[in-house]
Order: sequence, then C-alpha cells, then structure tokens
Amino acid sequence: MIPRWLAVTMLSTAAAGCSGEYILTAPDVAAMPGGTAPLVVRLQRREFWFYTPVEPDAPITFGFAEDAVRCGRTGPDGYTSVAVGVPERPGRYRVSLHYQDRQGETASGRADVFVLSPDRPIVAVDLDSLPTGRSGSGAAAAALIRMQRRAQLVYVTEERAGEPVAGHALLTGAGLPDAAVLPWTRRRWWKVGPWWRGDSTAEPLVALQERLPRLVAGVTTDTGAAETFYRAGLKPLIVGRTSSGVASAEHFASWADLALPPPTTMPSAP
Repeated sequence: MIPRWLAVTMLSTAAAGCSGEYILTAPDVAAMPGGTAPLVVRLQRREFWFYTPVEPDAPITFGFAEDAVRCGRTGPDGYTSVAVGVPERPGRYRVSLHYQDRQGETASGRADVFVLSPDRPIVAVDLDSLPTGRSGSGAAAAALIRMQRRAQLVYVTEERAGEPVAGHALLTGAGLPDAAVLPWTRRRWWKVGPWWRGDSTAEPLVALQERLPRLVAGVTTDTGAAETFYRAGLKPLIVGRTSSGVASAEHFASWADLALPPPTTMPSAP
C-alpha cells in the first residue's frame, strides 16, 4: 500500500512481504522570489509494513526547473537537504527527487516550492484546528477565501508534518484554498538547519519568518497554537467562542467574523 506521505515508492522484484520498497518524503517549501531555499528529504526503506528503517549515506538528486541538478547524501538519520534556486516569479514550482541504489532499484518523488509575493502580507493558518467535516468546513473556506483578497496563506501542521500530499487532499476535499503545507515541529519531526534544533516550539515559525518577512499573523482555534504564534512575533487570530490570555490576540466569535485586522495593529514587516 502506498503511504500517504509525499512519496513515490518502487517495489522490488522480491515476493510480497519482503524488503525492497523505498519511501522518499519531502515537505512543501515556501519562499520569496530569488535567492535560495532549503529543501529537506528523508529516505526510508520499508522492510515490513510496520518497520521502515532510514537509509543513511544515500545520494538523492534534486531537479528544479532550469536550476542545475543538485545532489545530497543522507546522514545517519536518513535526512539530507540542499539549497535550491527560487524563481523570480511567484507561483508553485515542482522539484523532482530521485534515488537509485547499488542494485539498481529506484525511487522517485517530488516536492513543491511555493514562491510568494513580496508585496502582500502572509498569514499562517493552523491546519490541524480547521473544521474539515461537511458541517463546518464551508464557513472556514469562505473566511479564508475572503482573507486571500488581502493576504497570502500558508498552512502549518503538526499532525501532517510528514505528509503534505494528504494535507493538500484534505484542503481540496473541504473546499479550502490550497497553499503550502508546512511542518511546525512541536514534536521535532523535521529539521531544516541548526536553528530548528532548540527547545522552543516557536523556533520553526521564527525560521520561517527569516524566509518570509511578510509573515505577520496566524489563524487558529487552539489557544496553544495561538501562544506559539505570539512567541514567534505573529498576531494570533483566534476563531471560536473561547477565552485566552494570549497577548495581542484578536478574537472572532465564528469563521464568518474572521477578518484580517488593519495594518496598524499588525506586527511590522519589511
């Protein structure tokens, strides 16, 4: 069975139940035009359905648009990363991933790079707190579509940190606007450089702000997520009839009431 992770697996010629299935996993990347952005990949091998050891010291090739093909070698934890050149025009771009072992078995996959505009503010949306059932997703979808008229969206997720394909499918199924699905690492699932290895749950957002200086606010229904947004310097926008002591948070009784506050009340952005 193909996992829900962002992976394309190639089965070996061995009989079912034996080893031979590689898993390439890569989260989305959000970046500003020009420059470079880090792209992280993890390689595992499925020995059995419940046992997927990492593959260390494996060369992974990255191909991105007209950028030169890059290669990274996985470390002891199965991760590798390279810096890819970011196009000058905002849009969604695809990076192809490829691995071939010494026996000739291969695995191919992809990662998506979302290039955002430097002229519009960016809002992070807590994907894990969104209503995705038929009864509640319509109001949330309408609210986020309205917000897109003034701002760009990115989604942050803990529950689907390693499976952005499932995250995008969830958005599509719920009628929510599609955008980059990015991990925020409360459980330290992904690591993108040494700045992600500290103890603070706000550090992934701080690192994201270094790449997205127009990131100014975060939408959630969860008080804990709102606190994380606040510690990262974002303005928390909390939806739902709940009270919280999160400093600078703005509360909205329902998704129908959600709106991006005036720029004068938002954190300053370059």
